[in-house]
Amino acid sequence: MSDNGLKSYGCGCLGLFLFLWLGVPAIGFVWEKTTGFFDQIKSDYDARVAQRVAAKEAADLQRQAEEQRLKAEAARKAKEEARLKREARLREFTVKEAPSLWKAYQDLQGAIAEQDKRIADLAKTLEEFDKDPSQDADYVRISSMRDEMVAAVKSMHSKIEDAYIAYCKFQATPSRRDYDELRRKILVDGIREAEASTKRFDQMRTTK
Repeated sequence: MSDNGLKSYGCGCLGLFLFLWLGVPAIGFVWEKTTGFFDQIKSDYDARVAQRVAAKEAADLQRQAEEQRLKAEAARKAKEEARLKREARLREFTVKEAPSLWKAYQDLQGAIAEQDKRIADLAKTLEEFDKDPSQDADYVRISSMRDEMVAAVKSMHSKIEDAYIAYCKFQATPSRRDYDELRRKILVDGIREAEASTKRFDQMRTTK
């Protein structure tokens, strides 16, 4: 082999040695850094995707909750409107058919509202003096009287409803006499109960 050939061979061996000694680790280092860079990019992307998914799920839950709230509010309003219409029909009927019953019913409702305020004031006073209203005999007695008034009002309202339904049946049936008698009986019973309740609670007020 000529000198030039030996030199070329020696340079080739040296180059291969240097490549294996320096180049391969360098390539490994670069590869590691490159793959680490792309792994970080993928990790950041996955994190952003997960964040967007979580945000969408949270928004969906919030939207569903708002829809449920609006639906419940609409149902509550519809129920209240129906109740008010029903009460208006009962009021119109009772004022026409039994005005004294309606007056007693209204008077007792007003008395209950007034009694509620007085009971609340009494409870506040007792609490200001470190007294438990539920353990005070007079407070319990007064609250019991109020509960009797509420029961009387509910009973009157029930009789008004029964009388109105009987009236509607009376209007709808060809033979009206039986329903008319039933309606009159219910109204008379309601008036008697109203008069008795009014008298009883008037006596409570005057003898307290």
